[in-house]
Amino acid sequence: MHIIGRDCELTVLHEAWRAAAARPGVVLVEGGAGIGKTALVTAFAATVDAGVLVGEAPSIGGDAQPYAPFLAALGAAGPAKAERATDPAKAERATDPAKAERATDPAKAERATGPAKAELVADTVKAELVARIEAAAPVVLVLEDLDRADQASRELLGCLAAMLSRPGVLVVATYRAERATPGARAGDVPGAERVTLGPLADDAAAQLLGRADAALIRQAQGNPLLLLALAAHPDADPLLAPFRALPPGSRAAVRVAAVLGRDVDRSVLQKITGPPDEPLAPAVEAGLLLARAGGYRFRHDLIRAAVLDDLRPAERARLHRLAAGAITLGFRPATAALVELAEHWHAAGDADRAFDAAWRAAAVARAAHGGRLRMLERVAATWERVFDPEFRTRTDRVAVLMAAAVTALHAGALERGLALTAEALANTRDPARTALLLETRGLLRYRGGDDGIEDLRAALALQPRNHRIRATLASRLEALSRSPEAYALAEDAAADRDPAVRALALVTLAAEAADPGPGADPQTSGSRIAVARAREAVALAREGGDDDTELLARVMEASALEAAGESRAAAEAAEAGLATARRGGLRPVRGPMLAAALTASLTALGEWPRARAVAGEALALEPPPLYRAVLTIAAGRLDALTGDRERAAAAARTAETLLGERYTGRRFLIPLWELHTLLGEGAPLDDRQLPSHPALAWSLLLAQPEPDRRFAQRLPVNGPVQRAASLTVARRWDEAIAAWRAAGHPYRVAQTLVRAGRAARDKSTAVAWAREAGAIAHRLGARPLAEEASALQKSGRLEPGAARLTDREQEVLRLMAAGRTNRQIAEGLSIAVKTAGVHVTNILAKLGVNSRTDAAAVARRRGLLGS
Repeated sequence: MHIIGRDCELTVLHEAWRAAAARPGVVLVEGGAGIGKTALVTAFAATVDAGVLVGEAPSIGGDAQPYAPFLAALGAAGPAKAERATDPAKAERATDPAKAERATDPAKAERATGPAKAELVADTVKAELVARIEAAAPVVLVLEDLDRADQASRELLGCLAAMLSRPGVLVVATYRAERATPGARAGDVPGAERVTLGPLADDAAAQLLGRADAALIRQAQGNPLLLLALAAHPDADPLLAPFRALPPGSRAAVRVAAVLGRDVDRSVLQKITGPPDEPLAPAVEAGLLLARAGGYRFRHDLIRAAVLDDLRPAERARLHRLAAGAITLGFRPATAALVELAEHWHAAGDADRAFDAAWRAAAVARAAHGGRLRMLERVAATWERVFDPEFRTRTDRVAVLMAAAVTALHAGALERGLALTAEALANTRDPARTALLLETRGLLRYRGGDDGIEDLRAALALQPRNHRIRATLASRLEALSRSPEAYALAEDAAADRDPAVRALALVTLAAEAADPGPGADPQTSGSRIAVARAREAVALAREGGDDDTELLARVMEASALEAAGESRAAAEAAEAGLATARRGGLRPVRGPMLAAALTASLTALGEWPRARAVAGEALALEPPPLYRAVLTIAAGRLDALTGDRERAAAAARTAETLLGERYTGRRFLIPLWELHTLLGEGAPLDDRQLPSHPALAWSLLLAQPEPDRRFAQRLPVNGPVQRAASLTVARRWDEAIAAWRAAGHPYRVAQTLVRAGRAARDKSTAVAWAREAGAIAHRLGARPLAEEASALQKSGRLEPGAARLTDREQEVLRLMAAGRTNRQIAEGLSIAVKTAGVHVTNILAKLGVNSRTDAAAVARRRGLLGS
């Protein structure tokens, strides 16, 4: 199969397929409507010697069915577990409005059905889908229209490159650039190749047309679909002309098909048109539809859209009513079917049936937060137009608005959430509900960059003994100012019977232990206590079905492990949290904090390319402003360490804009000050609250060219990482270097070696330290530090061995390093005691040290003691 004007794009796909023979790959094909994405992929797939699996996102209800394109591609061969886990009707029979009502309380929303949510989109499902894809190798998996796919599918696409391991697998995903959402764009998929389809060149358009018609080519503007349609019907609507040329019965059937969606199920169609389905045969012959197993598919969305636009409003409503009836006859109570019903009844103008279907869809669409939010908003919008909505839902409109606001929080739709809370607040006078709405609004504002404290205090004033609100306020105060009030509130909330509330309180108490602040007992292992509390919070949050709090606990666990010098374990904790975020559909809103923690641990471990990829992937999901600022700072810090000052400075500016002038939380501001310090712009050190965040303050001090030793005396030391930092600031070089080596932080090792080298009196030792620092810096890609190490070596320092020891001095040095006195050295070497003393004096002078202990340490570092 030949495709005109796309030779370069085909070459990219073929090269990706050849590369996939050694390592699986992902290619994203982007372009506008009618530009030829499907034609390109079809032409490519026809030439590969491999199986081809094709799946696409449904045109109606696409955001309500997790993994729909993947399951469509796998078809009947798809994993049974995946089908069970992605079918809400099988995973959760909660179509009963009474069960749905549980989610209308923001204090309980998204927690009452936590286990069911986890089942819906469990990691085991993704693993099984990936395993099924790999089992088909060699295979090309084609995923069409990812721009309208569900969030779970977009997230799976984003991590496919990392999850796939078997050679012979190539994933090709298409999407329309103009309507792409986070997770469906090339920049959102680490490791993906990108193919962008633009308009056809004039010569290619003429070749496709079969003649040089400048006016027609100019009118089509390089769009192949429009060009051929204009050529076939120059005096009519190019997309509708073939449709209008069909027999009346065929036109009627095509109209029904257009209402049903781009993909048409034959069984549903026949319930409307009646069997058999010969009326569509002329449409297939005319190229409007393609016959497929089990039904038909419109050749292009533009054709379907043109047919729909040609329908009179009354006729369109009638057909939507017939479609809803046909779906109901063969109905399965799954989320996607419920959403389709809601959309059809809504388009038919039947408010009552649309209302019922939307309410039931909202009840089961737990993991698909975007689809659930749309359905809840539909219910609220049509509340006054239906008969007895309270009886239908067993609740009231304010409760629906409350549930929608919480769903918006989890979907990352902050502006919609704020509008929903405002409307709910305007329609209730109940103190308990008002308090819960204020709590929700405080959370929405916090993720938008405000501190949200005013709303939380107002909520607590209305419900003074509400432990959930107390725990939420404690968490916010701890993050912003680490005030004693935060820990008092958390202690109180930790006594609540609700495990989810206790979990949130424990997260705050874990933070207190991790960074105990001034006056803490240096002998207590605060980071260990913090890890234990965080892990207990994880268990309690799971028990209470609260994914959101579980993710907070995972962030805390990762931070505490990092403070304890266990960066690898910290990274694993953050990765476990990201898995939970994916399961609960919370990756865009909670994943960024886990990604920031993972980025910090990977940066400390020296795994900088992976750290950059993690931060970039999380930023591509367009998280709320506050979390975007945190990630931007983490990415900017990496840029500063690698010497990309322009990008680092841009990151600092972006973070400042995102945080705004009103934001006061030191937990996120101190890393921003550190970034400014790395850029040579200075940072405040006289802030009284800095000692309350010792882990961050120590890192800020280490970013200074000459750390402020007097200020360091105000900071507590908790855990081995802070101890290593304190040793560095105190210039106890040997101990500091050893401490950083033990922590496994290569950049800090190299940084400390350079600083020690500058201060060393022994020139040979200084050069040796500089050489090691340079080697580490080059390996990491830390260009500024590598340049410092190189300058240190070239600054007139003597090369190692310039002041060489004689053979006899080498022998004396070995005995001296073993702790021998001058007399014992003399006896061991059969020389006079006075001669041994002279040798010792000469050795100390050549090594540039004043004591036997220092001489032994230098000798070990320089390898002068032999094997």
